[in-house]
Amino acid sequence: MNRLKLNLVIILGIMLVMISGVSATLYVNSGCANERDSIVDAANRLVETQNEDGGWEWVNPDENPSTGVPSPKNTVGVTAQGLLDVYRLTKDYRYLNSSISAYRYIDVQAKNDERIRGPDIPFLVELSEVTGEAEYAELAKTRYQDALEEYGGATGLAEHIRDVRVSQGWETLVPWDINLYVQGALALNRYYPEERFDNDAEDMTEIIYNYLYVDESGFDFNDKEQDAYWLAYTGAIEAFTTTGLHLSERDSLKEDLLENQGIEGDFDNDPQITAYAVMALLKAGEKSAAENGVMFLMNTQDENGGWSYDENEYTEVTSESTQAIFDSIYENAFCSIQDAIDAANSGDVIEVSAGTYEEGLIDINKDLTIIGDAENKPVFKPTEDTIHSNHRGWIQVSGDVNVIIKNLILDGEGKNIENAIRYQDDASGSVENCDFLNIKYNQYTGIGVVVLDYSKYLGGELEDISPEFYVKDCTFENIQRIGMMCFGVDKCYFENNKYLGKGEGDWLDYGIEIGGGAQATLSGNEISNCNGVAESDGSISAGILVTTYYGEGTSAEIQNNVLYDNTVGIAVGYDEEDSSNVVINNNNEIYNNEYGIETSESGLIFLAVNENSIYDNSVLSLNANNGPEVNAEKNWWGSAIFNEIKALITGLVDFDPWYLSGDMVHTSDEDSDGDTVIDSEDNCVDVANADQADSDSVIRQIAIVMV
Repeated sequence: MNRLKLNLVIILGIMLVMISGVSATLYVNSGCANERDSIVDAANRLVETQNEDGGWEWVNPDENPSTGVPSPKNTVGVTAQGLLDVYRLTKDYRYLNSSISAYRYIDVQAKNDERIRGPDIPFLVELSEVTGEAEYAELAKTRYQDALEEYGGATGLAEHIRDVRVSQGWETLVPWDINLYVQGALALNRYYPEERFDNDAEDMTEIIYNYLYVDESGFDFNDKEQDAYWLAYTGAIEAFTTTGLHLSERDSLKEDLLENQGIEGDFDNDPQITAYAVMALLKAGEKSAAENGVMFLMNTQDENGGWSYDENEYTEVTSESTQAIFDSIYENAFCSIQDAIDAANSGDVIEVSAGTYEEGLIDINKDLTIIGDAENKPVFKPTEDTIHSNHRGWIQVSGDVNVIIKNLILDGEGKNIENAIRYQDDASGSVENCDFLNIKYNQYTGIGVVVLDYSKYLGGELEDISPEFYVKDCTFENIQRIGMMCFGVDKCYFENNKYLGKGEGDWLDYGIEIGGGAQATLSGNEISNCNGVAESDGSISAGILVTTYYGEGTSAEIQNNVLYDNTVGIAVGYDEEDSSNVVINNNNEIYNNEYGIETSESGLIFLAVNENSIYDNSVLSLNANNGPEVNAEKNWWGSAIFNEIKALITGLVDFDPWYLSGDMVHTSDEDSDGDTVIDSEDNCVDVANADQADSDSVIRQIAIVMV
């Protein structure tokens, strides 16, 4: 068949119109990587073969664009559309610059009083939407209105197109050609909704309907051997679908089209017809058939990125195939999380399918919920290092927003990642059921997830209503320094997480760190194997660290956690000026550490330790140094005997009464029936081991880091 002036019109899938108070769902699909590569190759080919005037030759003669020969006027918009689509996907400015060059060519033709072509209209409107510059859409609107005036309105314009195609002997192209203007009117209506260009789209759609089903001299459904026979179907299906008119006829056409799809996914073994069929079927909800068509297009792409048949490469067909493939991955899915974030409106949900995603630095500055497949979590891998000066977070959430992140695996292997997820600048939200692996920036730096507010560090006060932040049900493994960190935020909650340290070595491990004036609740977490020692300064590791070094007011309530096989289970305070407020209560199990609980030498610390199991710690179960007076009543220490407990504790610690067994039922001050044997030596001491507080004090260095 002869090559035709064809065009894909995409109603922007990524520009979702929000109804007030209603969120939309966007989808991210790792399976579109091949499609992305295909259309990037095609876009590179279009850039390579663009003429100096901004257009393209009908047939590409060689690798280089020609000069001095004007480009065809009727293929500029359709060809530039493919470039604009790929720019929306990649944000590569080469494609945007080429699109703007094509606009200039269309503008020159407009000044020469050339009537605008249907494919030019949505291209120009989308160029305005992408760039924020209204001049492109204004050109489309003005020239379209000129055409309406010339032919007496939308109906007159559609009838003119019909009559021209029939006179040319191309009866099959009437529905397809009119639909290009239908889509143009709908694009204008999207940009100028108050002017009701959708009425024009409906009027032109009625001409398509009449031509197919009413006019006696209309389309011949019985002759499927006509050239471009199936293009008539694609135009009618898209027009009926996008205007909502004649949907029963649309369904009949769709069924016939699907029955005639080739086994390779093609339509008439033609990439051009297949491209338009893919786009029409996607709009009509036939995603599976459309994806099969995409596979045909990708399998027939030339090595140079274009599409050829009849031994010729047609630039418009390269663009049309590009648009179809783009539409297949952007209609319902994005290739990367950042693409989906950029396209989303505040309050939207982004669902991430299973698979592996290679992601650069990710910015989030709007309210979003990002959810992976809980049964088969998507895996994110970084493509670049984080930037210490301004982008420390691989995923960085900034501003007064609320962001929920669930069911992801973040594996930093191969790149320098300072913070895997970083919430800052009043951001709030939660990180739930995520797995953090291999997060390392340098020898002593790397944090899984951190939320921070610098106001207390800078000497200010947080507002009465401060952000709330949760980390729940997450795992952390091979993290270079800190699993979870709350810095300066009043309402942090770390619940049911599991942190596995790296064991012994020249590094540091802190499962959870609370500082900078933060106030946090830690419950149900399991932290183990934090044993590293920094050779640079002798700093040691701890399961939990709480400190006011970077800001007054740091406090933590620690309950129902399990801490074992660490150098220090819970470290409270950093230096002699520390004034942390820490309550360790309600069934924490702290065992098999060198030191169960340890404070710095500060009398300003408040520490209460009650209703816990603290046992089998190899050096001391509670080392209060020369620091605070500690209320440590009602704990199980692994022994019911006073002197044995006393040997496990140093500092100004009141541990009486204590539990007599691990079931934590009976305490040492109960009036028992005589079955419980209690050591008679000083059952009711106010301060345990007070005489040895100075000599038994053990001062070691905990390391802290500014985030």
